[in-house]
Amino acid sequence: MMKALKSTLAKTILSDSRNREKLTNFLAQDTNASDHSHNETMELLVNNKTIKIFVKVVSKAN
Repeated sequence: MMKALKSTLAKTILSDSRNREKLTNFLAQDTNASDHSHNETMELLVNNKTIKIFVKVVSKAN
């Protein structure tokens, strides 16, 4: 049940080109070379409602 709900939500979010662009830009961000973590907030539009997604970004230096 939960897997189907996640799949439906993902398809709904990705069906909007604005959401795809926001996610693509978020994933393409260049991170600092040092170890760090920070929180990001992203607002996406789903069925004419705004949802906020909170993400903890963790980056480790090579």
